[in-house]
Amino acid sequence: RRVTNDDNKETHVSLGTDGEKLVMAYLKTRITREDKEVNFDGVTKLVNNYPTEGQTDLYIMKSEMEHDVAVDSLSLADENPVPGPATTITAKIVNNGDAVRKNVTVAFYDGNNLIAEKTVTGNLVGGGNSEVTCDWTVPNEQVSHTLRVIVDPNLVFDDKDRENNTATLDCVLPDLTVNNLCKIHISGDWYELAGMVVNDGVIPSAATTVEWTYGESGEVFMTSEIGALQPGESVLVDIKREFVGANANDGLEIKATVDSANEIKEFNEDNNSAYQTLTKNVFECASVSDVKQCAPSADVTISGKIVTAVFDEFIYIEEPDRTAGIRVYTTDKPAVGAVVTVTGNLLTGNEVSIYADSLTVDSAGEPLKPLAMHNPRLGGNGYGSQFAVGIGEGLNNIGLLVKSWGRVTYVGDGFFYMDDGTKLFDGSFEGITGVRVESASSDVTVGDYVSVTGISSCIGTSGEFGIYSCVLATEITKINR
Repeated sequence: RRVTNDDNKETHVSLGTDGEKLVMAYLKTRITREDKEVNFDGVTKLVNNYPTEGQTDLYIMKSEMEHDVAVDSLSLADENPVPGPATTITAKIVNNGDAVRKNVTVAFYDGNNLIAEKTVTGNLVGGGNSEVTCDWTVPNEQVSHTLRVIVDPNLVFDDKDRENNTATLDCVLPDLTVNNLCKIHISGDWYELAGMVVNDGVIPSAATTVEWTYGESGEVFMTSEIGALQPGESVLVDIKREFVGANANDGLEIKATVDSANEIKEFNEDNNSAYQTLTKNVFECASVSDVKQCAPSADVTISGKIVTAVFDEFIYIEEPDRTAGIRVYTTDKPAVGAVVTVTGNLLTGNEVSIYADSLTVDSAGEPLKPLAMHNPRLGGNGYGSQFAVGIGEGLNNIGLLVKSWGRVTYVGDGFFYMDDGTKLFDGSFEGITGVRVESASSDVTVGDYVSVTGISSCIGTSGEFGIYSCVLATEITKINR
């Protein structure tokens, strides 16, 4: 142990004892400090706080010879032993004092129950240490234990610090951990997070909870309850959640923590959490046709497409070569003819659409011309995620800018039917033939001949044909006969 604490220099130390105290004789040289110019290889430099030796004197010091025997560590041969078999407890005993101790007694306890008393044989000199072992048969019960070791339990000698004479060790414990935390990007900002909570310990764990938190802020946003787990037993915990607002960022870290309040005494409290980072799997699609081949709810991005129509809640975009088109739900209102890039979530149903997260106008462009089609060709067969129109013929053309014509056969509220002579029947109204045309405002009447430009779309029906074709009109022209 340290017996002096100053800047002076001690040399020529001689040790002895007077029977009760440690006696030390030594030379002490006074050290003073000052700023001094010092020559280094011909170069003079100012050295601050330079030490200089002064007067040297003979000193004699007497120090009490103290006992300070302590427990340095407590360990088990099996770190977390199972109930039933025997194991070995090891205590490392150290002497932090000056005085030598002989035959130091060490007591081992399981809680308050004495396991055994052992003796440190021989001399335990100052600064020395010795390991003491004890065999322990773990009680065959599904309960945890606290081992305790005490040096000099009977207070045989005076000890400088009794606080360090004892050490404890918890053992025979459950050990809850979160394994294999994974994520599934469902769609948009929706994710599924799942992981396994496992009891890697040796006795059952009590019922507890798993807290789901935002990794950076630590804010708890959801809690999952789990029951008691036997040793080796696991349970799946999973959540589905939409991460919106400030927590919708790609790259958000999520943490799942079992027993966050540490109410269960465990073998390892540092393995109770697992982390996962939210990332979106966005499919970069070269064409509208590729988008329609994606799985429902996929996140997609597509660029270089032409705006063909703009409605209140959505727009339509189309390939420059007019091979395919698709509806895009967005609040943006780009000009018809604009070249755009769209990123969003694929929606399926009657008509495949994109729910846009973002829409960027890449450049201005020229409006596309419509494709001319007879009534039965509107809609077409199925393609990818797009259903077939009930009685459509030919290639799927849902989403394309088209032009069709015919005689008005029926006028309803916000729509009418026109028949080009092919007598198309979609099953919606008995005896009414033709294709449905959606138009918020038109002055057509039954018997008028009209030409309609708009988007080839589809609509559901309770009739026998499921979904049927319609045209979302952007332009209606009466034909004089």
